[in-house]
Amino acid sequence: MASETHSQSNRLARQVRLRYWRMRMAGMARGWRAYIWLFAGSVIESTLLPWPIEFPLLAVMLRGRGAVLPATIAVTLGSVVGGAVMFALGLGASSLIAPYVERWADVGEGLSYWQAHLYDKGPWAVFMAMMTPVPVQVTCLAAGLAGLNAGAVMVAIACGRAVRYGTMALLVYCFGTPLIRWWRSWPGLYRRLIIASFFAIFFILFVMIFIS
Repeated sequence: MASETHSQSNRLARQVRLRYWRMRMAGMARGWRAYIWLFAGSVIESTLLPWPIEFPLLAVMLRGRGAVLPATIAVTLGSVVGGAVMFALGLGASSLIAPYVERWADVGEGLSYWQAHLYDKGPWAVFMAMMTPVPVQVTCLAAGLAGLNAGAVMVAIACGRAVRYGTMALLVYCFGTPLIRWWRSWPGLYRRLIIASFFAIFFILFVMIFIS
């Protein structure tokens, strides 16, 4: 009897802690904290891990039209900061990153191609790359290795990302309400499965590209 009571108490305590952390996470996703997390996530997306920042960006934008512009600014600034880090790494620390690049022949070949391409086309190519699936890390690192003008590269990153995320913001601003209605019309289980599928696909692609 005592053991059952103790077990129930432990289970209740776990439920309380879980509810507490759910409330904390929900609070982080609201208000100004959401924009800080978007900024941080965009910096990570532009430096360490090319994860799909568009998913949390869309989630914040769909909170209402008032969230569209601040969310767009947050991810754009984060991308500029991350791009600046990678550009500086390519510009001043090529000898440090060379051993890591040599470990992955495909990465080295990709960097060599982009380095030559950016050296030939200049910041305009950086601007165009910011609107494509080409990882920001590769573009900015190659721009640094090519010795492009830092100011021009930062302007190209900012303008390219502003166009990319601004287009997304415009679509959400105009069609966000019908999209929310359509999304909420699906059962909760289906919505969770769709979200989990997207993350599973991303994880598989990440393993195939960077680990295997």
